[in-house]
Amino acid sequence: MTNKQDKEQDNVKAASPKRKILNGVVTSIKMDKTIVVRVVSKKMHPLYKKILSSSKKYLAHSDKKVNVGDAIELEQCKPLSKCKKWRVLSKQ
Repeated sequence: MTNKQDKEQDNVKAASPKRKILNGVVTSIKMDKTIVVRVVSKKMHPLYKKILSSSKKYLAHSDKKVNVGDAIELEQCKPLSKCKKWRVLSKQ
């Protein structure tokens, strides 16, 4: 019996995907336990070789003390509300 249970647990662990991690800068802390984080991504144009930067804002859950301008690390989590699907891992 234990071998069967061990195999089932191994399958569950293997099936769970790794969570995404993003680095960004805090832009707003006006909400209670929610912050707005700007994540900048840079890509090179395939023909002209120019580096293009684009940014996106994410709402993240934060119990930690953070200030505007802090660099932080975000981790994807289960949806906490309609817009919040990220939480703060650490300050950098």
